Amino acid sequence: MTDAARYLISLAQALAKMSLYADGHPARGRAAEVSFGILRELQRDDPRPTFSFLGREVIHNQRSLRELSDWDWSARLSSCGVQRLEFDGQVEKEEYCEFLEDV
Repeated sequence: MTDAARYLISLAQALAKMSLYADGHPARGRAAEVSFGILRELQRDDPRPTFSFLGREVIHNQRSLRELSDWDWSARLSSCGVQRLEFDGQVEKEEYCEFLEDV
């Protein structure tokens, strides 16, 4: 599994846990922390990753991410207004957690 796919799966897991558990539940914090760590790992080799969500297809840095073809979360993100993610430089943990909360 590529680092990009691993990151997106961690993002989906964090969002799922945030929708299942109330504010302050430890599972929410752990999921956000894991996802943030995987994003940082991805940024070691890809400092400015971009993702586009087109229906159930994911585009990573202008290439189709075949591992996640027909990925349900792509459609979910797109339908809630997240058609594109761009990480410009190092993301701060607090900002990332705010992003997860907003989504």
